[in-house]
Amino acid sequence: AEGGGCSAKQIEVCVSTYGKICRRKGGMKTLALFQELAEGTGVEIIEQQECMDECPMGPNIRLDEDDRQIINGVKTREQVAEILGVDP
Repeated sequence: AEGGGCSAKQIEVCVSTYGKICRRKGGMKTLALFQELAEGTGVEIIEQQECMDECPMGPNIRLDEDDRQIINGVKTREQVAEILGVDP
């Protein structure tokens, strides 16, 4: 996002047990990282139980912006910080 910070007001993190792939690939860890790093940013982190249909590329997140972009393979603190526009 321009000027730093995340333009999304909500970020959904897939922890779906359907197929268990995102969860097995670290979805819960990704969720915890988002919850920790989003503190104070005003971005709401949503624990999404509904499958995003991109399981093999998980853990997946979805931004609530106009295009509802799904970002695949979000696993590291650095990736989460970059998406949120904060320091890791």
